[in-house]
Amino acid sequence: MVLQRNTTIELWGWADVNEKISITASWLKETIKIKADNKGTWRMKVKTTNSKEPQNIRIQSEISDIKLENILFGRSMVVFRAIEYATTFKRL
Repeated sequence: MVLQRNTTIELWGWADVNEKISITASWLKETIKIKADNKGTWRMKVKTTNSKEPQNIRIQSEISDIKLENILFGRSMVVFRAIEYATTFKRL
């Protein structure tokens, strides 16, 4: 997985209502502790790093333990091919 470096990302998920969630990211000094809302959803903004080493995120709740490993940080971008509509419209 590649995430954008030196920015803020949003981690989110579902849990039981008011369930406690802890997020441990290998590049952060402290574990983040949050609680799911009254709909069972949670969101947390996390600053990313510029590290060139693979990193990890661990998301734990009372019943789940999710590990995301080998996360790299870099300059990620979405590339797509634009269709030239102007040429098509001129032909009509």
